[in-house]
Amino acid sequence: MHLMRFLVLSAVLCGVIMPAPGSVVSASSQRGTIGTASASESTPPKTQWTEEDLLEIAKQYDQRAEQVQKQALEFERKAASITPTEDPKGFRRSSLSIAATMRRKEAEELRQRAAMYRQDAQRFATGGKQE
Repeated sequence: MHLMRFLVLSAVLCGVIMPAPGSVVSASSQRGTIGTASASESTPPKTQWTEEDLLEIAKQYDQRAEQVQKQALEFERKAASITPTEDPKGFRRSSLSIAATMRRKEAEELRQRAAMYRQDAQRFATGGKQE
């Protein structure tokens, strides 16, 4: 059971499976279960999620957001270090700035996902009651 939970968590964090809190993994509506089967399968396997699992997913999303944010800062630093004589038309600086912006947006999305998983964990802990 722990191996299955680990594999599903790994797939979620690697982007293979992208469950949206509130629809696929929802402590309030499904009491912590996730269906991982395709529509063609007759009985999808289910994994029972716990509050700790949801908090672990949130923690890992936060860690990934920090990594992505550091990459954005590195891209910005590189863009700032390029002089106009090295890049007279500004293509490299522009590309690095665009990459940094994309990374910052990705980090924000990861933080939002982490927040949603923390909310689901909190709902799970309170038995699905709205506060």
